[in-house]
Amino acid sequence: MGICPDGGNSVIIAVSDTGIGIVATDLPRLFEPFSQLDGTLSRTYGGTGLGFALVKRLAAEHGGTIAAESGQGKGSTFSVRLAFRPIKTG
Repeated sequence: MGICPDGGNSVIIAVSDTGIGIVATDLPRLFEPFSQLDGTLSRTYGGTGLGFALVKRLAAEHGGTIAAESGQGKGSTFSVRLAFRPIKTG
């Protein structure tokens, strides 16, 4: 977590993994409720459920955004950017 490097008033929270990764064409579907990225009958990998869709909605309600970067076999990084206002003390 850190303050936005461009000097803006936002905080970015990023989480990375070293998992199987996600094909670039599937990235936009991550944030849709109950999206199945593996459409085969055997379904080796499950869908995304509601988690990403809920995070996207919560971030948007607070003036923020969510993004994902990934490559097949390279893991993924998920970032949430939220508005940040320092609290004035004293």
